[in-house]
Amino acid sequence: MVEKTKEGLQRGLKERHIQLMSIGTAIGVGLFLGSSPAIQLSGPSIILEYIVCGVIVFIVMRALGELSVHNPVSGSFARHARDYISPWAGFMASWNYLYMIWAVCTAEIIAAPIFMQFWLPDTPRLLWSFLAFLLIVGLNFMAVHNFGEFEFWFAMIKIVAIVGMIFFGGLMIFVGIGQFSEPVGISNLWNNGGFFPKGAFGFLMALPFCIYAYGGSEMIGNTAGEVQNPEKTLAKAINNIFLRILIFYVGSLFVVMCIFPWDQVGGTFGSPFVQVFHYAGIQEAAGIMNFVVLTSALSSFNSNLFAGTRMVFNLAEQHQAPQWLRKTNSNSIPYRCVLAIAASLCVGVVLSLFVPQDVFSAMVGAGSTSIMLTYIIILVSHHRYRRMLAAGKVTRSSFRLPLYPFTTWIAGAFIVVSLAVIAYGETTRIGFGVALVLYGVLTAIYFLSGMNKHSIILEPQKGCSQHEL
Repeated sequence: MVEKTKEGLQRGLKERHIQLMSIGTAIGVGLFLGSSPAIQLSGPSIILEYIVCGVIVFIVMRALGELSVHNPVSGSFARHARDYISPWAGFMASWNYLYMIWAVCTAEIIAAPIFMQFWLPDTPRLLWSFLAFLLIVGLNFMAVHNFGEFEFWFAMIKIVAIVGMIFFGGLMIFVGIGQFSEPVGISNLWNNGGFFPKGAFGFLMALPFCIYAYGGSEMIGNTAGEVQNPEKTLAKAINNIFLRILIFYVGSLFVVMCIFPWDQVGGTFGSPFVQVFHYAGIQEAAGIMNFVVLTSALSSFNSNLFAGTRMVFNLAEQHQAPQWLRKTNSNSIPYRCVLAIAASLCVGVVLSLFVPQDVFSAMVGAGSTSIMLTYIIILVSHHRYRRMLAAGKVTRSSFRLPLYPFTTWIAGAFIVVSLAVIAYGETTRIGFGVALVLYGVLTAIYFLSGMNKHSIILEPQKGCSQHEL
């Protein structure tokens, strides 16, 4: 029998589900397609950039893991922000993350028909958007262990594609196959202008793309309320995520940078992955990768909708959203939360038919800003938890952020620099401004509605023993 949490949710996610979801949520269209513009900005130094971003993400995830293992609840970092900072911080964390999820899910729904028209070009795009919408919303009505199974296989497809790309690319580099009869070697890493062809400026301008590509890693914390044995499972998933994602991201980009001069990446192929498979002699590369990117888009939509419904459920639990959203069905799914987000996504899909492409790109920039804000909230919540721990007000978590507070300050400095780059970049500054307006509106709603006077103040929990989980 599946155990239930005190909120009425099921702990139906197994360790293998979390292990694959922790990888799959951070590997998506940002890597398969978004790596091309990042490479054009920074050249081969994109490899170093992904390493640096991976280290920062790992620090943030370790901080989140310490909080989530100590108190494994639905709502994750938003609940921690409420407990350790203030009810306003929890409110902002939730709605900020919901905004990011709305933008990402809308983008994935819009992307699905583009991929389907590769095979069926004469079919209406709205049809495929609607079918993708029905599929993913339907999956989120299933019991959480069934959701975990679907997301497990979605992630597996992406992982197999990346491993295949690294394998064939490695053969081209060190043995020579396909259109490269002789080993390519690694000289392209420093030829064509050196490792930093665009200098420090180009390196910095690519930061938003890299950190956006890693976005989704924090979704691990949102599973805390529905994972079996959270103390063991969450800790293992977070410890493994750094090494595995770094291998997939850095390994695949190392292959691309060695095989092709950096200024020839993408082009008519769009994705560097298609380019590698094509030159390996696999003529069906475009079709294979189109399928992979399609499943990647659906996977991202699936996992983000899951995370969004748990955020809405948490808001209702904290009396910062309508109470009727707290209702769960026979599968212990907060189905009204699913319906609420689904309705907002329908609006987004319809609006996307009329919104110009440049405005939509600005919304993506706003999404990158919201990821940075989420990371700041996690770090501040963790810092406040450690201060309360030192004062004896909470118990010690069995999972710890190493080298605190040094690692916290390093990650914080990186996030500040990234936000400055987003605000400065020509293609991202509009999105940054949109996000600032959103935060101002949310703050006004919170205080003018009197929500600050009626919010339920929760005492930070001392921690949960294993039998209580």
